[in-house]
Amino acid sequence: MTPEELGALSERTPRLRSQQQKSIRPKVDESLPVSTPLPSRGTRNGWPTTAILVLADVCAILTGLTMAAIGVAWFRDAWGWLNMDSARLAIGYTAAMFLGLQAQGLYRSLQLRPAAELRVMVITSLLTICLLGTILFAMPGVSEGACACLIFSSLVFAFVAPLYRAVVRLTAGRTNWWGKRVIIVGGSRRGLLTYRWLQKHSSIGLRPVGIVEDVLSPASCQEIEGYLGQFDDLTEIAAENHVDTAVLAMSPHFDDDTRRMISRGGFGIRHWIVIPESQGMPHLWATAGEVAAQPALAMHVGLLSPLALVTKRAFDMAIVTLGSLLASPLLIFIAVAVRLSSPGPIFYSQERVGRHGRRFRAWKFRSMVPNADQVLKDLLAKDPVLRAEWEADHKLKNDPRITWIGRIIRKTSLDELPQLWNIFRGEMSLVGPRPIVHAEVEKYGEYYEQYAAVTPGLTGLWQISGRNKTTYEQRIEFDAYYVRNWSLWLDLHILVSTVRVVLLREGAF
Repeated sequence: MTPEELGALSERTPRLRSQQQKSIRPKVDESLPVSTPLPSRGTRNGWPTTAILVLADVCAILTGLTMAAIGVAWFRDAWGWLNMDSARLAIGYTAAMFLGLQAQGLYRSLQLRPAAELRVMVITSLLTICLLGTILFAMPGVSEGACACLIFSSLVFAFVAPLYRAVVRLTAGRTNWWGKRVIIVGGSRRGLLTYRWLQKHSSIGLRPVGIVEDVLSPASCQEIEGYLGQFDDLTEIAAENHVDTAVLAMSPHFDDDTRRMISRGGFGIRHWIVIPESQGMPHLWATAGEVAAQPALAMHVGLLSPLALVTKRAFDMAIVTLGSLLASPLLIFIAVAVRLSSPGPIFYSQERVGRHGRRFRAWKFRSMVPNADQVLKDLLAKDPVLRAEWEADHKLKNDPRITWIGRIIRKTSLDELPQLWNIFRGEMSLVGPRPIVHAEVEKYGEYYEQYAAVTPGLTGLWQISGRNKTTYEQRIEFDAYYVRNWSLWLDLHILVSTVRVVLLREGAF
């Protein structure tokens, strides 16, 4: 065989391999419903999104500086410490904060999860305080008031900035200019689910314009929602849609296609977001690296850290002790209201399944009529519609057993305040999976092992993620996600979000 023939064969081999892979590529799962694609939204580089997030952080910094200035002035009863040195120090503090936030990736297209974002905010604030403390120690003439102001403002920023960012995402996320346009590469089930999820969660900042995928035949193109074309057309598709970023969500069985997509000059795509096959793994705190010249993700299971568990327990005890003292007037008021609402005990307890399968009695303020279990049994026997609703997720949207005070305390979750006693006893935690009854163990299936690995919580991901608006299966997924990705930062994010949910009564009935 001549060198020319060898060269021609080597050029045809990748195409033949690609055609063979196309021929065995499975069709799209027909069980997935097809819906009309959304119009193209977002911008090419996402600069409006970055600008509005920077503005939100500026407002958070100014809020911290203002609150700190007022607090220090009130404490010292003087504004004399405000001078040009203090102003220059404030400018340097702001610059240091932005450098830290930029270095931690808070302004990139692929945004961090809220819990990870909170960690970045706190760590950046603490590092800025340490940096300023070192500088101020070496700078004569800087007043103590200016030092106290900047330190206090850093602490305020760490908790105000995530709130401002959440408000921005909820409001600006509905606009057409929010986010960065992306192309989904891969029309398999993973690609379709990714496409629809990004359509639904526009606040994330990745706005899909469609899907690029090789298909069996022209007729099968109609099966792919938002179909734009084949792999070889990606360069033209990206140019026509003004896109320079792609989300690679292909099936892991087609690694050759994946390598071909990125290695051939990127097809005009400058930025690739690769979704690895990591379903069911603790990926929230994963970090990228390299092992044996291959990309790798470093993951850890926080539940296996004895120090973290001890810290979690100490945090629970501190919050429960302080919270019980502050909430004692409210506890007394609710107890009196429950007693006056209907005859019967003030408290209600039910056996629940805790860590390692241990049984315990979870306490609540009584929100239902006496003998509620028998009343429920009679209702379900008479009404098949109510029985079906109850069997779905053990909830009734319009439960006739609930008293007038019960409706109030259930919507605000105040009926669960007596579970502070369960937390004090170590049977529950402030944050964790929702405690289940023994009858629900079977519904958890393979996920029960993960549920039983932690202490159930007073609040959790389910309570801040739609609550009663979610399905029972989604609740189980929230519990499994929490166990896999547990950390003290995730707990802190859930606690802060719980305050918002309680005040707005999101998903409660």
